[in-house]
Amino acid sequence: MGVISLRGDTLRLLAKYGIRPKKRLGQNFLVSERARDAIIRALAPTNTDVVLEIGAGLGTLTVALAPLVSKVIAVEVDRKLVEALRDRVRKFGNVEIVWQDFLDMEMPRVTKVLSNTPYSVASRILVKLAKEGGFRRGVLVLQRELALRLLAKPGTESYGRLSVIMQLSFEIEHAGYIPRTAFYPQPKVDSLIVILKPKEGRCEVEELEKVERLTAILFSQRRRKLGKVLKVKLPKLYEVLKDDRSPLLEKRVYELTPQEILLLSRIYA
Repeated sequence: MGVISLRGDTLRLLAKYGIRPKKRLGQNFLVSERARDAIIRALAPTNTDVVLEIGAGLGTLTVALAPLVSKVIAVEVDRKLVEALRDRVRKFGNVEIVWQDFLDMEMPRVTKVLSNTPYSVASRILVKLAKEGGFRRGVLVLQRELALRLLAKPGTESYGRLSVIMQLSFEIEHAGYIPRTAFYPQPKVDSLIVILKPKEGRCEVEELEKVERLTAILFSQRRRKLGKVLKVKLPKLYEVLKDDRSPLLEKRVYELTPQEILLLSRIYA
């Protein structure tokens, strides 16, 4: 099946089920076989894997993945898409469809996670994965700007709160580029394939929540020196660091590494 036939199949299914892509849900359907295959390769599926697919949509990835793994748990929030998805995967006995918003459900026990991630809720999905974890490998298609935030180094423009939270939880790799033309409707920006590998000794949920609270304060003034921000916003923490003559006080907020922010959050608590 080539790119044109996959696009044609997508348009046929949308028409058959009376589906109009919803911008508010960030619905952009994959219509490139090359991109689809690159995403599946990045997941490195095995016949023992139980895979959670977030936002299964019309099942383009689901249908490609099902023959390669033990089970797919396909989560989709849109009722009409669930109807189409059920028809498409009927021939597979290892696909469980969950009609629910992933953000509202308990994380199932899986080995891997896959998602052509809706941009409107991508950050919230990423934080949920960081907190609830429990999988060995995640592959997400993210719009380029968001993916670069995950990969950003301290001191760069893209580095921020999400960078810190995700880098404390995962080893993050860039695994491929997907042009905007690979989707229907065509989004305004290109996408990247990102691989998430949970770190050993990763933060517990409570620690990540402390990091979330602290970074909300710090990154509201990301270019100011830490000492100046703390002196006004968190004077008790400032006094502790001042007494210890910590060199961190002279760093600008966006220059702090994830590990330095984790250390601060433990004192802040």
